[in-house]
Amino acid sequence: MPPSIALLLCISFILYLFALDFKREPDVSYALWVPLIWVLIIGSRAVSQWLNLGVPIESPEDYLEGSPIDRNVFIILIIVGLLILLRRGISWRQLWRGNALILSFIVYCGVSVLWSDFSVVSLKRWIKEVGTLVMVLVVLSDPNHDEAVKTVFRRCAYVLLPLSVLFIKYYPDLGRAYSPWTGEVGYSGVTVGKNSLGVLCLIFGMFFVWNFVTSSSKKGIAADKQRLLIHAIILIMIFWLFAKANSATSLVCFIIGVCMIVGSRMRILRANPRSFVRYVMVAGLIVFAFVTILDMSKTLVLNLGRDETLTGRTDLWRELVKVDINPFIGTGYESFWLGDRAAKLWQKYSFHPNQSHNGYLETYLNLGVMGLFLLAGVVVSAYRKIRQGLELDFDFGAFCLALLIIILLHNITEASFQGLSLMWFVFLLIGMEVPKPSGLQSSGFPV
Repeated sequence: MPPSIALLLCISFILYLFALDFKREPDVSYALWVPLIWVLIIGSRAVSQWLNLGVPIESPEDYLEGSPIDRNVFIILIIVGLLILLRRGISWRQLWRGNALILSFIVYCGVSVLWSDFSVVSLKRWIKEVGTLVMVLVVLSDPNHDEAVKTVFRRCAYVLLPLSVLFIKYYPDLGRAYSPWTGEVGYSGVTVGKNSLGVLCLIFGMFFVWNFVTSSSKKGIAADKQRLLIHAIILIMIFWLFAKANSATSLVCFIIGVCMIVGSRMRILRANPRSFVRYVMVAGLIVFAFVTILDMSKTLVLNLGRDETLTGRTDLWRELVKVDINPFIGTGYESFWLGDRAAKLWQKYSFHPNQSHNGYLETYLNLGVMGLFLLAGVVVSAYRKIRQGLELDFDFGAFCLALLIIILLHNITEASFQGLSLMWFVFLLIGMEVPKPSGLQSSGFPV
C-alpha cells in the first residue's frame, strides 16, 4: 500500500474514532482538550521534534539550551489550564488538605532548585512539573470527573497508537531508528525510543483490557458491541506494537497488570474490596520471594532475552551510587544529568545515559534521602485514595490499583517519577483527589 493512502486511511480512522467518542460523551467539557494536548505531547515527542527544529543532543551541554518553541507551547497550555481552574472555583485549601503529601513532594522539588548547580534549567523543568499538576487538576475537576479521566485515556490512544503503527510500517524515517553503535533497528512509533513506545503500550493496553473486560461483562446494545469491536482493534494494535518495541520492562508490567485486572473479576474479591487489596499484597510478596529470595531474577531476565546486567543498567547503578553528592538533599531538581557529572558518565558509557534507569535511584540523585521520604508519602497518599475508591466504584478502583502497582514496578528499571513523563501524569491522575468546584458553568466556553 502506498504511504499516502495509508496516511489517509489512518487519519480517517482516527477521525471516525473521535466522532464516535463525541457522540458517546457529549457532556465532557471542551476544556479537556488542554490536558489532552499536553498528554499527546509528553506521550510522543516535543513540538520542536515534530517540526524537526530540535537541537541535536551530542553532549550534556546541549540539554542546557532548551527549545523556545517547546517552552512557549508549554507556557500557553499552563496559563490556559490555570485560567480554567480559576474559573471553576477550586478550593485550594481543600486541595492541599486532600493531597498534602503529594503537593509537599512537588513543593520540595521546587525548593531544591535553590541548591542546584544549574538553577535556571532546574527552575524551567520544575515549571513543567507544575504544568503536569495543572493538567491533572483540569481533568479531575471536570464536572463529569469519571468520564473525563476515561476520555483522556481513550482519545490519546486513538491518536498515538494508529500513528505509531503507520510510522513503523510506512514512514520508517519517523517510526524507526538505528543504533549508531550496532546498527540494530529500533521501533519507536510516535515516541523517541522503544522504551517510550513500550510505556504507551503498557498504559493504554491496561486501559483497553480493563475497558474490554468490564464492558463485555455487561448486557449491551449494538452501540456497545461496536465499541467492543473498536477496543479489540486497538488491542491488536497494542500487541503488535509490543512485539515491535521489544521493551521487556513494559511487557512484564503489562502481564502483571492484566492478571490483576482479570483477578479483580472474581466474585469473592468484588464482595469485599479489602480482600482484593490483601490479594494484591500477597501476590506481590510471592513475586518478590521468587525473584529475590529464590534467585529467579537471572532466569527471568535471560528468558526475556536480556543479559544479567539488564542491558548495562546494573553496571550504571553501581557507578551512580559512588558519585559524590549530598546524600540528604541531592543535586537539585532534575540537575544530576547536567554538566561535568553527565560528561564523565557519557565518556564511560557508550549509550550516553541521561537517566539512571531506576526511578528510586533517580529521585535520590536529584532530591536525596529527603526526596525519597517524600516520594514514599506520595505513594501512601495515592494508595489511600485508591483504597477508598474501591468502596465507591470497585471496577475503576481495581484498575487504578493495578496502575499504581505497575508504575512502582516499572520504576525499577526506568525513571518516571517526575518531569514530563506519561507515567508520572498517570500516577498523579490516579493518586490525587480534587474537591468539587464551587464555580458554576456559564455561557460561552464551557469549563
